[in-house]
Amino acid sequence: MTTLPGDGHAVLTLDFVDEEGHPTYEALQKVIAYFRGALHSNGQTIEIHKD
Repeated sequence: MTTLPGDGHAVLTLDFVDEEGHPTYEALQKVIAYFRGALHSNGQTIEIHKD
């Protein structure tokens, strides 16, 4: 089981930690992969730019 910071309700917003290996970072990667796959299967493409 993974322990997340805060109350765990804002892991992609308030409690997000932009470091590889951190549970919130890994959760974001899963969300991005899901949307990339969903959009790709509909013939669309998506690019994520980190500024």
